[in-house]
Amino acid sequence: MQTTSPQKIVVVSFTKAAAEEIASRVKGGSGVRVGTLHSFCYKAVEAGNIADSPKWLKKWNKEVSGEPSLILKTTGADPLAGDSGGKSLEQTFLLRARMIPLEEWTSYQREAYDKWCEWKSKEDLKDFTDLIEECLRDIDTMPGEPEIGFFDEVQDFSTLELALVRKWGQHMRQVILAGDDDQSIYGFKGATPDAFLQPDVSAERKLFLRKSYRLPSVIKKYADRWISQVKEREIKEYQTLKEGGEVRYSSQLSYKNPRTTMNQVLDEVKAGNNVMVLATCRYMLNPLCRCLETEGIVFHNPYQREDRWWNPLNPCKGAARSVLSYLRPHAGTWDTPRLWTWSELNDWIGVLDTKRFKFRKGMKGEIKRKGKDGTTAGVVLTEAEMLNVLNTEDTDVVELFLESVEAGNLQWFKEHIAHRHMTRAMQMALRVVYRTSSGAELRREPKITLGTIHSVKGGQCDTVFVFPDLSGVGYTKWNRDRDSITRLFYVALTRASKRVVLCGPQTNQCVQWI
Repeated sequence: MQTTSPQKIVVVSFTKAAAEEIASRVKGGSGVRVGTLHSFCYKAVEAGNIADSPKWLKKWNKEVSGEPSLILKTTGADPLAGDSGGKSLEQTFLLRARMIPLEEWTSYQREAYDKWCEWKSKEDLKDFTDLIEECLRDIDTMPGEPEIGFFDEVQDFSTLELALVRKWGQHMRQVILAGDDDQSIYGFKGATPDAFLQPDVSAERKLFLRKSYRLPSVIKKYADRWISQVKEREIKEYQTLKEGGEVRYSSQLSYKNPRTTMNQVLDEVKAGNNVMVLATCRYMLNPLCRCLETEGIVFHNPYQREDRWWNPLNPCKGAARSVLSYLRPHAGTWDTPRLWTWSELNDWIGVLDTKRFKFRKGMKGEIKRKGKDGTTAGVVLTEAEMLNVLNTEDTDVVELFLESVEAGNLQWFKEHIAHRHMTRAMQMALRVVYRTSSGAELRREPKITLGTIHSVKGGQCDTVFVFPDLSGVGYTKWNRDRDSITRLFYVALTRASKRVVLCGPQTNQCVQWI
């Protein structure tokens, strides 16, 4: 490998987030190419707009709103929340990913797929599966003709994706498929452990990581017992990072008892720990989410940053940015408090109700223009300019206003926010400031992560709380295909580096802790 030019080495990961993380660790300017399989296929077939991107899915769903069987989900991190049993078109994506021949599809599935293809043709679109199918059919070698290929998280690749990897791999000098069949949880996208494990390779060509750099011994022991319930799997032996850790069962914690759960989570945070709270479905986290919002306690999901439900407060945009900009003169929020720049002024002036606060004629437009103009956006206002902004000639008014903001008082700001801007995020941002007497917490990375188990794949935290409950769909799957649900909870257990808290069930539709 040392004799291979970096330009002839490629690293492929399952998700965009993982690819970005790998790229950040690759020596800058080395020439090694990093990306997702879809990103390489996109370039190979010179694709344009993608049909199953959020923008186009929204348009498609609007056009077929009268036909429920054709509606497509816009997120994939909550697969156990609802059944796609009646969604003929959703089923076709799984059939294609598993390379099920068209003649084995039902007539409803073929009819739905025909409509989807007609729409894609009309709009000149390809979907993500098209990219893989076209490369498998027409492109013999991977773009750039690499000699060495690293493919990460391969247990989550679909049968179709693995077929392409193996085809392209035939033209490489060396191929490394990295994965863990115990963490194969993307069956709803066509992944199966068998697709990764078969065909088998000789023992001398299998390499095992000998040490976990996350799990302490107690958590590893419990996780090993848990995953041993899966009969067909590759046995792996490895050492732990350290001795110790804790697995604790707490029956009084459940998803319908959010306040008690929140208090336990906050105890962990006060002890200096990062915390994850995980469930199989989003709706199971809604009570805790609302409880945290009501108390003004920040949370996020760094693995699903575009999902505003998990990430209501982003210091770089939206409500949190408006509040932080308003508090720019406040020493408790900023290390170097000062008057606003035109850009910062525009951030908070823009959410005010012009009926409640009377601007001087043309003032709001001037603020917006200067706030977006590169030559003026970063210029700090003077107190004289603030007279114009506040539409007054009385310097005492300006001084009183500034004293209020410098003290971290949000009352004036809150009273003048336009109704349309008093969103869930804005209300939460205000509560954070009221609770802490500062906006500093809005600037920090939250200590609490909420998410479905699927949504945090690849992540880690000090302490992980896990709800054992299953939806009706999940419980049916538990009874029919216990291994897939067992693997899902194995992923949850192995996110923790210090402590796992096994919460109590809310109903009898749940897994049983061992």
